[in-house]
Amino acid sequence: MIANSKILPTPAVEDLDAARTFYHATLGLEIGMQNGMQVVFESKDGSMLYVYRKGPDIHDRISAAFEVQDIER
Repeated sequence: MIANSKILPTPAVEDLDAARTFYHATLGLEIGMQNGMQVVFESKDGSMLYVYRKGPDIHDRISAAFEVQDIER
């Protein structure tokens, strides 16, 4: 059931460097993965935050992904 799933928020940002500084240096989240377009932050409890750079063809709102055990079900 999705109510038992981890949720991965995915906000789009204009300034990826500022977002990296805020979430990593200010809030203390660890950087799990990064490249020029996205950064995945991880907390100690296994939660993640996926931040990506806004672009002309990319949504400019927050979305979310859900981690599930059995996608078919």
